[in-house]
Amino acid sequence: MDNFQKNFITRPRVSSRGTSAEAVDGLVAARPRVSSRGTALGARDGPVVASDKKLIRCSLVHEKQIMDEIVLLHRSTGNYYALNQTGTIIWNYCKEGKKVEEILDFISGEYPVEKKEIEKDIRLYIQELLQEGILEIW
Repeated sequence: MDNFQKNFITRPRVSSRGTSAEAVDGLVAARPRVSSRGTALGARDGPVVASDKKLIRCSLVHEKQIMDEIVLLHRSTGNYYALNQTGTIIWNYCKEGKKVEEILDFISGEYPVEKKEIEKDIRLYIQELLQEGILEIW
């Protein structure tokens, strides 16, 4: 397995409305950064996932494998996202619904890094996916 990659979303996402994109904290997002629920994004104080809840992929998100990346299209918002190898592994792992701890354990087993080292990055990534409506709490 290659090295753990922090910037899980690697390509700009642009809405079907043609808004431009800019990089923010290693994630790439279109402006304005507002979730489908009307809440502002990027504050890092979004949904907190209870340890007994699972994360599942939103049924409105369509995926397409392109080489070693996956491109996601949220059919409701028109935004698309290109995930790097690590982001793709997390996306694929969540197909059946997983708890945050299960995701952390899985990724720490896939890469030669300690769980504690990647926990903050993974939790922030999951938070962004929840805020964007790509993952949902089940």
